[in-house]
Amino acid sequence: MKTHRIVTVAMVLASILSISSCVTAQKEVTIFVKFYNLDTGSVFQASSKEYVGTGYSEMSMITDKGVRCSGESSTQAGGYSGTSVGTSRGWGSIYGWGAGGFTGVRSSARSTESYSLSPNDQVGSVVLSCDDKNIIQCEYVVNKHYGHGTGYCTDSKNVRYRITF
Repeated sequence: MKTHRIVTVAMVLASILSISSCVTAQKEVTIFVKFYNLDTGSVFQASSKEYVGTGYSEMSMITDKGVRCSGESSTQAGGYSGTSVGTSRGWGSIYGWGAGGFTGVRSSARSTESYSLSPNDQVGSVVLSCDDKNIIQCEYVVNKHYGHGTGYCTDSKNVRYRITF
């Protein structure tokens, strides 16, 4: 009887350890993001390590001027639909400004441009800190069925970018 209990307890512990290792293991996928500098026309690429199913990724790149940047991105699973106007309280001030051709009013408080998103779109944000103290902030839309997306960025030096992935 004691042998049976010991074996049973050992099997239960082995199962728990097996399950917990499955829960903590996350699949990682590398996504390449192209940055198009809309002021100079140069193009460079970032590498984004996405943790599948979390909406979170870590990004790193070297800019067209040789400056190293790193940061993170987050995609909202629910997405948006309809027409929205960006505000400082949520997603959209950079994307709306870029979608409007970077015209109109753009400040940290509000974009006056509007844009349209479909129910299949998910929205996300990127923030990158560069070795030269520059901060790049992006907002993007990704199609939840295909995983491809586009977006717009601006940095602390007022450079504008378009991104695709």
